[in-house]
Amino acid sequence: MSPVECRGLWDHLNCWPHTDVGETVSQPCPRFLRTTGRVYRNCTEHGWTEPFPPHEIACEYVFETLTFPFEVG
Repeated sequence: MSPVECRGLWDHLNCWPHTDVGETVSQPCPRFLRTTGRVYRNCTEHGWTEPFPPHEIACEYVFETLTFPFEVG
């Protein structure tokens, strides 16, 4: 990582691209949540900030209630 960028990051809900220090990046909430919210992160000289607003607020979900259907067999 160069001192003027934040490396790409996967936070288990969004994929954040390589970004220059001083830039703010926004990502939509994942489609499976069926909401139009957006989450933001700043790239600082110390790396990525925490997402804001938090995913739970921006995407209107409580992580404990997410379930993923699957089929066995």
